[in-house]
Amino acid sequence: MALVIINPDARSIDDFRLIRRELRARPHHTVRESREPGDGALWVRRALDQMPSHERIEVAVMGGDGTINRIVNGVAGDLDRIQLAILPAGTGNDLARSLGIPLDARESFELLEDGGATRPVDVMEVTAGEHTRLGLNALHGGYDGEIAGEVTDEHKEQFSPFAYLAAGSEGLGEREDYETFVRWGDGQLDRLQAVEVLVTNGGSIGGGFSVAPDVELTDGCLDVYLLRSGTLLNLADIAPRMATGRLAQSSQVVHRVVSSFELESQPPMAYSLDGVPLTKGPEWAVSLQEHALLVLTPPDVSN
Repeated sequence: MALVIINPDARSIDDFRLIRRELRARPHHTVRESREPGDGALWVRRALDQMPSHERIEVAVMGGDGTINRIVNGVAGDLDRIQLAILPAGTGNDLARSLGIPLDARESFELLEDGGATRPVDVMEVTAGEHTRLGLNALHGGYDGEIAGEVTDEHKEQFSPFAYLAAGSEGLGEREDYETFVRWGDGQLDRLQAVEVLVTNGGSIGGGFSVAPDVELTDGCLDVYLLRSGTLLNLADIAPRMATGRLAQSSQVVHRVVSSFELESQPPMAYSLDGVPLTKGPEWAVSLQEHALLVLTPPDVSN
């Protein structure tokens, strides 16, 4: 039995109308629609409160990365009591891509019905002051963090998975530089002028761009990319490298593979976590909870 949370506002939801009807017809599934951002987490919390503390519930989410992120944060203290299944119906669906979960509505539904392999994935923990948020796929800071708050419904409708790139291109010449200090988990310090920070736990960002081919959600590592300030000509080299999995090879990029780090910037950077905008802050600490969440994936996915 699965508790199925549906985000009716997700862009790809039209492709899932038949699946939604089938889900409602299956007595072994409980289907709930999330009308407000916190509704999904509320439904999961209610289900957990009605179960013995040693039991685990399967939670299937029909929506995008943001919907999944909000549910995970809503049950942050009970991740060991849920098993996540994903019916990808968002704009980018990068978490599903990172896990090899089929984007086709029928195939993802069959995976839920037939079962696959359950894999424990790493969960990012992002702390600013007294506030901590969890994330699964990627953290963007600086210029990309600003973009997350500017992606409109019109962008999503016109550009689909490229919505974030479309929004970003409109203000590229007005980007801000940040005096950035990083203390890595091994104690090493870096100081640089940066325009953005990218932290990947999964291998897909921006609706299908593979930053690095060997990034996995199960390896206990975060890939951190600091993009140095430069001219538009310098930065023009970034996009093709990102599209071909060679971002770390750019002279404009500082790349480290770590399990934790702390970052301070002036002015304070804007951040987004799995596409969900976070409050700006001058100091951030990022770490990993290894193998903290079980996720249903196809049996032939290696990671």
